[in-house]
Amino acid sequence: MVNIEELFQKFISLSQKDIEHAFEKGEIACYLLQMGETYETISSQVNCSPEQIRVLAKTFLAFPEESDRPYAELSYYHYRLAARTDDPHKWMQEATDKEWSTREMAKALKGEVIQEEYRDVERLLFQTKKILNANDNKSEWLANKLSFALADYNTNACRNIAHAIAPPLAMLSEN
Repeated sequence: MVNIEELFQKFISLSQKDIEHAFEKGEIACYLLQMGETYETISSQVNCSPEQIRVLAKTFLAFPEESDRPYAELSYYHYRLAARTDDPHKWMQEATDKEWSTREMAKALKGEVIQEEYRDVERLLFQTKKILNANDNKSEWLANKLSFALADYNTNACRNIAHAIAPPLAMLSEN
């Protein structure tokens, strides 16, 4: 019987192979381009878009050696995002240091401020939207629970506001 640790290790191994294959594809694309092939010709031969070929090549050129790719905890998409910048290694290091998801890294690259205190909440919101968009039993259950939670929140918020303004209103009515 296979144990959980073995399954996790296999999953990690396959994920790592995906990254390695993407870089290998980028390297091959670069060689083909150096040999005079166009993005369009390559894409038609390997059944993907010219833009995918551009991205693979650009990402490979930003990180051509395995030693340029020490960020095992980050995904290939992190590398793709960093490859678009003037200083890819700086961005990869920052993504590692700040434990950015690819969404957070993309926001940072666009110059959007990532407020650390809202990170978990943004992730939760993303997951909530994903579940709600599924339109299945889980999404119905979650929508129902959220509507009750929001109703309780609104009632408590209204109660708190009422308590906050009640003393001043009482003073006004006495005068």
